[in-house]
Amino acid sequence: MTKAVDNNLGEVIDAFFEARRIISRCLGVASAAELVAAVLNGSVPRNGHCQDGVEYMVHGVGYTVTFSNDAQAHIDASGAQRDCFKLYDLRFYLDEITDDIPSLEALSTACDGYAQKGALRRVDKVTFEFVDRP
Repeated sequence: MTKAVDNNLGEVIDAFFEARRIISRCLGVASAAELVAAVLNGSVPRNGHCQDGVEYMVHGVGYTVTFSNDAQAHIDASGAQRDCFKLYDLRFYLDEITDDIPSLEALSTACDGYAQKGALRRVDKVTFEFVDRP
């Protein structure tokens, strides 16, 4: 992995935080579970557009935000009305913006840094929950 990608892992994780903020502002929901429920009861469309060319699509127990650079942030519902992502979701996001995909270990280390700051919580080997509200 190049130094540029390594130094930008924080920006990748921040994009997942931004995806949640965009969905919260655009659709008026506080979690993936709330968004899925709103889609199921018909009060929110399953897919659509938000600000700055950002698109969203609700599926299963979560949603995907596609940014204007075609990178996708996939976020799922987790316990206690929290949202989560997997390290594989970070790799999928990176796949759209670089050919130099970091190892799961490098991504895990970057996420652990956010966990030490209290912004994420490790659920298991590859899953992290957001601690804050969008």
